[in-house]
Amino acid sequence: QTANISRYPDKKCLTLREVLAGHYQVSASQLLAGNGTAELLWLIAFAFLKRNDPVLILEPTFGEYGRFARLMGAKVVEWRARAGHQFIVDLEAVERQLEKIQPPLVHWCSPNNPTGQLIENDVLHRWANQFPETIFVIDEAYAQFLPNFQSAIQLDLPNVIVLRSLTKDYSLAGIRLGVLFAQESIVRGLGKGQPPWSVNGLAQAAGVAAIESQDEYANMWTRLAKEADQFKSGLQNLGYQIGTTPMHYFLMDVVNGRLFRQTLLKHGILVRLCESYQLPNYVRISTQTPDENGRFLRVLGEEAKR
Repeated sequence: QTANISRYPDKKCLTLREVLAGHYQVSASQLLAGNGTAELLWLIAFAFLKRNDPVLILEPTFGEYGRFARLMGAKVVEWRARAGHQFIVDLEAVERQLEKIQPPLVHWCSPNNPTGQLIENDVLHRWANQFPETIFVIDEAYAQFLPNFQSAIQLDLPNVIVLRSLTKDYSLAGIRLGVLFAQESIVRGLGKGQPPWSVNGLAQAAGVAAIESQDEYANMWTRLAKEADQFKSGLQNLGYQIGTTPMHYFLMDVVNGRLFRQTLLKHGILVRLCESYQLPNYVRISTQTPDENGRFLRVLGEEAKR
């Protein structure tokens, strides 16, 4: 794929949308491409929220959901999964919260960042029918990394919006490319608020090329899953407690996240602090290459002997 950067890009992303529609088996009119999922999340907040609206967010999770809601003057209501329960979502508790506040918007990341937990489609289907005035925004930014994942895209429900991140799926972080799936009327309305040419020509060409290279990426995702299993086993053998998750990233209880991070920085290793998730005892770790994973384990083993 090539992109002529001397010309304006197709502001409707027609070719990209047709390729994505074929890949995800939906109509091109049911999807909207954006400058990463961050732009799409902002469009959702702008379209559906007004001052003092309650917005339910299942925490701990990606902080931008709450930030965009607050920018619109909405009131963020958090339901937090607990570490003592392996961050598993208490479905009955969430349902009680839905009944109590009747929010116009609900945010859930599935698989969740940083916990890796999921909500099954049958649960989402039940909630969407039970609360038809609520828009459920399901961020599936990490779904591609999970084999046999059942996407909410196929539910095709009128009050469900699904987000996917080609940025994460295909390692396009420097380009920024996300896609939103929803009923045609929602897509059309959100598109009216989108700045023109927000998805540049390079991003559109890269998105098409990535989808056309699906088999190659699928092999990479399979290898990553295997590496993750070995990496987690190595950490557990060193005595670390790891949250139950099928994902290649995970939370690890290290008692003092900041001290743990400083120790590893001396060896040139960087881990994600979880203070922004209100989890100061944890760090979030992502599986890397076999060599990098091996070095990480060796460093932890050496530090444990000191």
